[in-house]
This record gives sequence, C-alpha cells and structure tokens, in this order.
Amino acid sequence: MAEEINPSVSISESDTPKQHTAGKPQPHSHFVVEIVSVSDIPYIEPKVKSDAYVQAFLAIPSKDESGGRAQKFGNLVRTPVRYACAAAVWNSFRNFNTDPPPDSILTVELYHFYKDPHKSDCLLGKVDVPVKVLIDDEAVSIPLINF
Repeated sequence: MAEEINPSVSISESDTPKQHTAGKPQPHSHFVVEIVSVSDIPYIEPKVKSDAYVQAFLAIPSKDESGGRAQKFGNLVRTPVRYACAAAVWNSFRNFNTDPPPDSILTVELYHFYKDPHKSDCLLGKVDVPVKVLIDDEAVSIPLINF
C-alpha cells in the first residue's frame, strides 16, 4: 500500500519594510510574508520528483451567503522553482504591497512547474490561512490539501 504524503508549508509574517528617504525610514502599509519551506512534496509521476514552487495571494472572504468566490487583492507572489525535490527551502520574503484587513485570508498554493510552455503547471496542494493567525517572527507550519 502506498504511503500517503501530506505536504505542508511553513510561513511567517515579517516586520513591515521601511523605505529610506533622506536618511529617515518611512513606514508603509505593506504585508510581508516569509515562505520558509515545503516538506513531503508529492512526486509528479512515479520516481519523478516535482519541480516545485509556491504561489500566494490575499483575499477577502465573500459575505454572500451563496458561498461566492473571495475577492483577491494586493500582489500575487511566488517563489523560485526548486527542481527535482521532495522538500524545498526558500526562506523567501514576499511583499503583497497592501495592508490586509483582519478578516482577510492568505491562500498558499504549491505547484509543479512544467517546462513545456503548452502545459499548465500542476496544482499539488493548497491552504487558506486567516491573516490574524500569522504572528510576527513565528513560523507556522500548515498542512496543504492534496490535489
């Protein structure tokens, strides 16, 4: 029986970046996340490790009772591709260039990168994280939903 692999992502919110103007740091309303690592990345095919990257975006949940889609805002961010891996480390800081409201969610998606431009990248896992659970300087490990 094949062992079930449950990928997980480790992320943390970072300090607000400062822009230096005339020698004085000026705070901005930016939301910066560090995408630390992903473990237990599923193989894309038997004996073929994934070429993995993480993509993330912020969204406001739909207030519609019909369960409509969340509204995306800010930057769509992604990490570099890590080739032929079952685990990847990025320690990659990504800035969403926005100040998210407390009820917003961070969606983190794990993809396999296809070198063929005619193929869409393959979604391997996904997780929605309420922004309010991200605390400065504390990494959070979150299991992804396999696809």
